[in-house]
Amino acid sequence: MATRALDTDDFIRQWNALDRRERLRLRRLVRLGRPIDDPGKARLARAYADVQRNRVWIRLFWWWFVPGLVLALVIATRLVAFMIGVVLALAAPAVLTRRNLGRVDRVNARALGCCATGAAGRRRRAPGERVASRSPGARAARLTGSSGTRRGRTSAAPRG
Repeated sequence: MATRALDTDDFIRQWNALDRRERLRLRRLVRLGRPIDDPGKARLARAYADVQRNRVWIRLFWWWFVPGLVLALVIATRLVAFMIGVVLALAAPAVLTRRNLGRVDRVNARALGCCATGAAGRRRRAPGERVASRSPGARAARLTGSSGTRRGRTSAAPRG
């Protein structure tokens, strides 16, 4: 099973062969970051995300989005304080869509097979499995075998 993205011509042919409702459903699932169970549709969703990521407006997203958001927030503060929340609520879907276009491989890893790119091969934690802390103090404690007590104290007795 090939997991590579489709050629542009193959993608366009297969995309146009889909029913309009199915195209809208796939677009919506990709934008929302939802998994697609069918391997053929998952490969098509991956190709759709590749095409969208290669468009100029998404490649330069932060160059136009941040100044536009700042301008909209400045205008909103001049009008009514309530409008600041409206501007932020309207901006959130654009950021989430951009994020989800990059997550298509991870979200659809099961349908795409074992060779999907991205972090799909990352091992999931079992329920109840503890995660090692990444703080420098926790790392030092693991390396030295210390019990994690603070400042060298070995008991909870008050200092005196």
